[in-house]
This record gives sequence, structure tokens and C-alpha cells, in this order.
Amino acid sequence: MKEFHYMKTIIGTKTAGNILLIALSALLVFHILVISGFVPSDSIWGGQIDETQSNLRILETISIIVTVLFTGIVLVKMDYIRLRRFQWIGRVGTWIVCIYFLFNAIANFSSGVSTETLIFGPITILLTLLSFRLAIDGE
Repeated sequence: MKEFHYMKTIIGTKTAGNILLIALSALLVFHILVISGFVPSDSIWGGQIDETQSNLRILETISIIVTVLFTGIVLVKMDYIRLRRFQWIGRVGTWIVCIYFLFNAIANFSSGVSTETLIFGPITILLTLLSFRLAIDGE
């Protein structure tokens, strides 16, 4: 598609995908540190959850599962995991990842927590752009 030509010239698919995989790996480590108590929970989830709330473990476990799922989608899209019959998972999945990160960025910027707004917001915008670049590959 001509509409995406400029985006395709800025960064290559392989580079975008590899950066995304590194970022998702870092995100996985971050969530493990939160669930382990090494990172304070007041810097995430809009500051609405503290260590004493039982739903922290549930929400962080869901975050870990989603991060692993997104990593799998990127691995399939980049053909690091070859699923010939299920290549649609990579095509459709990367769009889902992109939309998820877009909504997450909006939530981070509208959060009252400065860590989310100043640190995670820009990172999530970058993840949105990287996943968008990966999603338009082959379009």
C-alpha cells in the first residue's frame, strides 16, 4: 500500500520486530519484578493498586500472559516460529498488538501517576509504532 510507504522506509521489518521482541522481554521482566515486590505497584495500574491488594497478583499474572502471547505473535509474524497453516495469527495478531498498545498509551498518558505518564507513555507510543510497522509488512 502506498499509504504506508514512508513508514516502511523509516525502519525495516526485521529491525522493528527485533526491537519489539527486546522490549517485550524487558516488559516481561518488569512484570515479574512487580509481582515479586521488587518494583512498587503504585507506579502501575494508575496507582490504584498497592502491594496489599490481592488483585495485584491477578492483574500482573494477566499482564505476563498477555506479554508472552504478544511475544509469540511477533515471533510468528517474523517467521522465527514457523506455523505455515496459521500464518494468519501473525498477520491478524500484530494488528491486535498495535491496537492494544495504542489504547495502553492513551491510558498511560491519562493516568494520574507520573511514572506512567512520563516513562511508560512514550515507551508505549514507541511499541505502538514498532508493532504498526510489523503489522503493515506484507500489506
